[in-house]
Amino acid sequence: MSKNSSVYELTKVVCDEWSRDAEKNIKAKVEEVLHSRQKELILTLLGFDKHHAGVNSWRVDHCNNRSGNSPIGIILTEAIKDRLDNITGSLELTLLEKSELQKISRDEYLKSFKYEVAQSSRMLGKKHAEDFTKKEVGLALEGAAEKVRLQLMESI
Repeated sequence: MSKNSSVYELTKVVCDEWSRDAEKNIKAKVEEVLHSRQKELILTLLGFDKHHAGVNSWRVDHCNNRSGNSPIGIILTEAIKDRLDNITGSLELTLLEKSELQKISRDEYLKSFKYEVAQSSRMLGKKHAEDFTKKEVGLALEGAAEKVRLQLMESI
């Protein structure tokens, strides 16, 4: 028996044994990983994120669910919603506080308005620049292209 055939035979035996026990072995390995990471898996499924600042530091992952709140976020929101409603429902603002809130609202509105005007102006300026380029620069380029074409025709 050659060296290659003995390696082949040994490899075949190992592969046969592995495939015979593969399902059992894979299941056992998956269970081992799940059990060893049980705390981490549960916290992650609830919507917590392992914070990078510390080994045992977890925080609520605000975008865990990507299309809404995380499960823990929903649980916490429901748990404190009534308490917040009670607090804010009985909250009476003084005239000074109302005036201050109105000023904040006006300031925020003006900031937002100015930002949106600037954005719209940028978009309009870009459109006008594109139109100008197509019309004016395009005409100039067409003239230059015609001159080059004529020069090529003369050289032929």
